[in-house]
Amino acid sequence: MILGKILDESNADYHGCPAVSHSKLETFRRRPILYKKQYIDGTLAKPTSAAFAMGSALHCAVLEPSEFNRRFCQKPSNIDRRTKDGKAAYDQFVADNAGKEVLDADDFSTVLAMRRSVQLHASAQKLLQQGEAEVTWRVAHAGLPVPLQCRTDWVNVKGGYIADVKTVSSLGNDEMEFSRTVATFGYHRQAALYLDILAKCGLTDLSWYFICVEKCEPFGTIVFKLDQSALEVGANENYNDLFRLTRAYAENIWLNTPDDVQSLALPGWYK
Repeated sequence: MILGKILDESNADYHGCPAVSHSKLETFRRRPILYKKQYIDGTLAKPTSAAFAMGSALHCAVLEPSEFNRRFCQKPSNIDRRTKDGKAAYDQFVADNAGKEVLDADDFSTVLAMRRSVQLHASAQKLLQQGEAEVTWRVAHAGLPVPLQCRTDWVNVKGGYIADVKTVSSLGNDEMEFSRTVATFGYHRQAALYLDILAKCGLTDLSWYFICVEKCEPFGTIVFKLDQSALEVGANENYNDLFRLTRAYAENIWLNTPDDVQSLALPGWYK
């Protein structure tokens, strides 16, 4: 397995690699047995969603615009597949777009609107003026039988930063809204893991930016720079998770649900 900076690796090859990524580490964090079944045994498929497909399309549209029409296409809305002619027309559409991911008309137009929003945002465009899109990084980690890996949305080595594109439901409260999203989905751990992997590849003192774009009207874009305190929390949590993952591999013990009785109270918002 190639280690270090890896160019031109496909998204499918990246996700098919057995190395530990942020998403895999988050799975282990939530429930170790799921990690084992999904990524070691291969007996439980990782669920996919329309949101994942939309995210992939947006990343391509924003970060690799010249590739977008080669990899994605819009599902025709004027073909009636219940008729003989409609079936033939749709079969021709499929043949003409072999290998492309098909988005329905609403999703396709939404992706284009989000891309336009990012293109019109001065700070986002400044970040994306120079750099490299979709680069894979892979390094060994002591005690683990597989490497660590990450795939940067956008990295500017000379500028000293990584930019990560995120979709959000709303930017109504700007910082407060997205701060909760970061905590909920562990984006601070993602940032810290990526920066640690790139540091092991010789790239240190990088900053981390989020380019956030709404996936509905009015399709706003906002750029956040993650502060040092959030990165430190993420790094500490990653350290603990990787320690537990290393021990799980060594002992082949993958915890499921707690054995003891759990206390349950009403949520704070209800009180």
